Amino acid sequence: MSDAEAYYEIAMERAQAGDMATAVELFRHASDGGHGPAAFLLGSILKDGGQYAEAERHYRRALAVGLPPEPPGLVEECEVSMGFIRSKLGDPAAAEQFYRSAAARGHVVAAFNLGNLLARTGREAEAEKVWRQAAAAGSPDAAMNLAEMVGDRGDLIEAERLLRQAVDGDLTDAITNLANIRLQRGDPYEAMALWRKAVAAGDHNAIFNLGIVLMMVGELDEAETTLRQAEAAGHTEATQHLKRLAAARRRRQ
Repeated sequence: MSDAEAYYEIAMERAQAGDMATAVELFRHASDGGHGPAAFLLGSILKDGGQYAEAERHYRRALAVGLPPEPPGLVEECEVSMGFIRSKLGDPAAAEQFYRSAAARGHVVAAFNLGNLLARTGREAEAEKVWRQAAAAGSPDAAMNLAEMVGDRGDLIEAERLLRQAVDGDLTDAITNLANIRLQRGDPYEAMALWRKAVAAGDHNAIFNLGIVLMMVGELDEAETTLRQAEAAGHTEATQHLKRLAAARRRRQ
């Protein structure tokens, strides 16, 4: 057994025992000895801790010395992390190269991140193409971003289809966005059902929206209860709508 392999195995034991400080030092020794998996794991630990410069050095070493085929996808994960770091350090061109490399081998998160980078740099048409590929591969985040893009163009039918995909992927924000589209398309009752689902998922803004639609359809008692919950949660506009609700009640009398 090489020294690097020995350092790696002891580092894994210390990490499993919760002694991360010792594990990190041992991973450093293993990485410096040319151990690819140790370099990859150390890069991940350092990246999560915001130590991007050192993380990058170890990720580059992992790519240079090679990573094992099992578990699959380590090279792509390494490239995605390098893309993230290069983007954080103000180098979008290098970030794009890393994301493209991983995306070309089917890494869905890399494709999603690439789309985000392209959109941030004003390349919306390219971003749309990449997000479509990622959404087709099952990325709910890409579907949601794409839904916003096509919705801004006025294509509410496709936006709704994409948002339903994102909702199926358990994105709470997508539930709210889908509710807004259902309301725009004249279906307040499905919008209410969606906002109830968002409220159950902890979306405080959805409480306010639910209260407004309940007012729209004349469910004033539940609207008042819901808007008071929104007011208690700090939604300032809820107070104004409670006053309007009280006025509506007076008109009914």
